Amino acid sequence: KIGEEAFVAFLAGLAEETGREEVGFEERRQRELFRHIAEDPEQGVGLEDLKKIFNARLVCTTKVTVTDGLAIAKSKTVTKVDIGQEVVALGDPTTDGPTGMVRVEVKILSGKDAGKTGWCSIKGNQGTVYLQAESPIAKFSQELDGKIKEADKAAAELLKSIRARSAELTSVGEGPLKAAKAEFSKIRDAVSLENGKIQGLKAKVHAAKRDFAKKEEAERMAHVERKERTEADAVMGVAREKLKALEELSQKLRETAGPLRAPKDAELEAFAGPLGVLKECESLAASITAGVADLRECVKEQQPKLTASATKGPMFEAKRELATMIGKAEGVDKKAVADVGAVRGSCRRVAQPKCEQACAAMRADLTKRGQAPEALFDELAAGGHRITEEAFCKHLASLEGLDLKPDHAGLVCDHIQKGGIGRRRFFAKFPQHYKVLREIAITDGFELSGCKTLRKAEVNEVIHILEGPQSDEKTGLTRVRGRAFNDGSEGWITVSGNKGTPFMTLRERPYFVCRRAMELQSGFDAASADLVRKLRPDELLELLEGPRKETRQPELRAKGKAVKDGVQGFFTVRSSAGKVFAEVGGFHVCCGVVAMTDDLDVKKGKIVRKLAVGEVLTILEGPVEAGDSGILRVRGQALKDGKEGWITPKGNAGSVFTRESTKHFTVLEDVPLERQVNGDSGEPLRLLEKGEVVEIMMGPKETKLDPVQRIRVRALGDSSEGWCTMQGDTVKPCAPYYKSLREAPLRAEKSAEEGGEAVRQLKKDEILELVEGPEEGPGEVLWVKLRAEEDSAVGWTRIRGSADGKEVVLVEPLTTLGAS
Repeated sequence: KIGEEAFVAFLAGLAEETGREEVGFEERRQRELFRHIAEDPEQGVGLEDLKKIFNARLVCTTKVTVTDGLAIAKSKTVTKVDIGQEVVALGDPTTDGPTGMVRVEVKILSGKDAGKTGWCSIKGNQGTVYLQAESPIAKFSQELDGKIKEADKAAAELLKSIRARSAELTSVGEGPLKAAKAEFSKIRDAVSLENGKIQGLKAKVHAAKRDFAKKEEAERMAHVERKERTEADAVMGVAREKLKALEELSQKLRETAGPLRAPKDAELEAFAGPLGVLKECESLAASITAGVADLRECVKEQQPKLTASATKGPMFEAKRELATMIGKAEGVDKKAVADVGAVRGSCRRVAQPKCEQACAAMRADLTKRGQAPEALFDELAAGGHRITEEAFCKHLASLEGLDLKPDHAGLVCDHIQKGGIGRRRFFAKFPQHYKVLREIAITDGFELSGCKTLRKAEVNEVIHILEGPQSDEKTGLTRVRGRAFNDGSEGWITVSGNKGTPFMTLRERPYFVCRRAMELQSGFDAASADLVRKLRPDELLELLEGPRKETRQPELRAKGKAVKDGVQGFFTVRSSAGKVFAEVGGFHVCCGVVAMTDDLDVKKGKIVRKLAVGEVLTILEGPVEAGDSGILRVRGQALKDGKEGWITPKGNAGSVFTRESTKHFTVLEDVPLERQVNGDSGEPLRLLEKGEVVEIMMGPKETKLDPVQRIRVRALGDSSEGWCTMQGDTVKPCAPYYKSLREAPLRAEKSAEEGGEAVRQLKKDEILELVEGPEEGPGEVLWVKLRAEEDSAVGWTRIRGSADGKEVVLVEPLTTLGAS
């Protein structure tokens, strides 16, 4: 006898031993098999028990013929097996090639032909099942079907008989047969009721058979499902763990953010550590964002490992679960963003009033010590690019009259700029400029009584603060001493009236970006000022003075056509400062066909070529008398092809072949060829170069020039100072912050694209604070040193680069601080 544990151990290794995974049963089924095979489980499985399971007993489900051979076409009939008869298989099932039917050699076990052997079809080629394995459920099902069929037949025959008898009694009205007629009606109803029960039982049996077949199929395919489940779990395990970790982080973030999600003002003011909560929430949110990206990558890697064609089962369920994981993860990320946003909002409610208090105390301290914001920044930043939270909080703690909790001081630093305060953000909190909102007097003294008005400040003028603001206790006015950018005049100006009416508002330090190449000059008068240097497109300029209106003297301008390429446009012949850019040259134009010869003497010379009407010549020599003929000749060069030779301007019979041109000018200095007569049309058509010849088509004539605005600026790249003209789109207001328009490397040093250490890759739409530049670097392009708002990474990048063979802008300045 084989005990249960030994039998289970044998079954556990059977799949590997035979290479048939369908017999790799789980332990529960292994023990059930033991109890099913062993006649006495207490004694164990004996030899007779094993013999029984190896004799494949079949039962007939559809009447079938038994033949003396495998091939149906070549064999003879032995007998027929009726439904319910039992047979035992003598070998393995075999397919009959010509018919495709599955057949097996059997021995009949019951009935009048018991003991006979032959070949019998198990399944037809159209799917009809003739024999199936004997099982208690099959036997019971067959017997039940027979009983139901008998009952159904009996009920149908009885109903038929009752209906026939009832029909015979249809005409009966009175007497004993009337009672019989009523009795028949009762019997018919009772039989119909029972017949209905039989039909209901048939439906239930049919449904039960269908359910049993499904369960049987599931049991038969359990090994496949188990294998797929194991494979699916192996694939899904990592992703499930990652999703679980994300959900745990989300729960932790929600609990951490709880006190600051929607507190009341009193609760918020009393809360001990809002900055610590904010930092922890941001750290958790960053971990969640990274986890979502990691999960997305994990799902992408795992998807190919799942069977693509699966439409049901563990593999299909795993595919569907993977598809929902990304949605769940993104939902976690959205919740994290919302939670951190709520915490930031609460911290902002605390920080804003505290920030105003801190900045007011710092401004008062600067005024008291007579220190400039630039000097304070350098002191707190210790020569670096940013002020650390520790240094900023330490400075706030030292300010007289300012009482801030340490955590609130940290919140103020974080509110001004995350990750440390950069130079530009720092200066924005200490504005040194006002913009005039209403026309207001500039006076020579603080007190209005007895002071003298110097002039009126105009709307939109910019005033640089020199002293104040100070309140006049007598009048209730707030006033500052400042210097007007327009003309440099200094005096006292009212910021706001005694009823709060604003006359000026604080504004950022004014900056401009060059949109086109332009001149930086030494003085205000453009006509007489010297050139400091040429400004390049993309350079940043800090406004020092202006804008101031400059009235310009008329220019001498003309419309011309460049002989070199035929481009037509307007150009300056003489500037308003008296500088001459072009003058009439020694040119002749052909008014008749004439020969150009290689010798002064017409008779001795050979013809170089003939000049056509309208061709232009540069006179190189002459006129010179040609021998005894008395004809005057000149040596010239054809502008068309550069050929040189001698030409006769006027024949001895009076014919004129060339005449001196008053319409052809020589360019003496490089000068723009522009689209419009006034020269204010933006980008020129091209530059006329020194030595070019231009044919005058209109003019020259004096052109009255409109006044222009001039500004004194400092170039941030090299600190060059001077005056330039605001004309057309030459300059545009901006802030010293950049936005990345596409991915580009942020490098530790200015270096060629193929070399140099990369700090990191800039992402599209990042906001970056200017640290140094713009200045020229490798590749003869402008570079800027920037500090990323996101992570405070500092490095150099080019302003312009190339993509697909075209020049592209990599980073561009923002129009205002904080604009995107």
